Amino acid sequence: MGRWKGIQWMEFPLFLQGNFIVNVDIIRFFFLMYVADNSNNVFFINHFPCSDLMSVIKKTFPFSKVVFAIYDLGWTKPLLGNVALYKQILKASNRKLLLIKKALSNNLLHG
Repeated sequence: MGRWKGIQWMEFPLFLQGNFIVNVDIIRFFFLMYVADNSNNVFFINHFPCSDLMSVIKKTFPFSKVVFAIYDLGWTKPLLGNVALYKQILKASNRKLLLIKKALSNNLLHG
């Protein structure tokens, strides 16, 4: 466990089988041993996909906050930093989103 300027963190070594995504119960066990649930806690998750881990943390530590950082996803590559296009995608209807997704996938697969 590390500590710096009031921030405390926990890092896990490689598991013998699987990774942290499939060893959620082990991580929960260690959190329960060392973390008291309160509104000052922030669980910062910066890996994708880990929805099971986030669900367990939210259920086990209901007063704590969870921040999930999503970055470097494959579908964003064709945007090439085009913020206007990104905003347009966010505002699109479900039908338009399917068309955009198909176009982005085709670009990724064939471009």
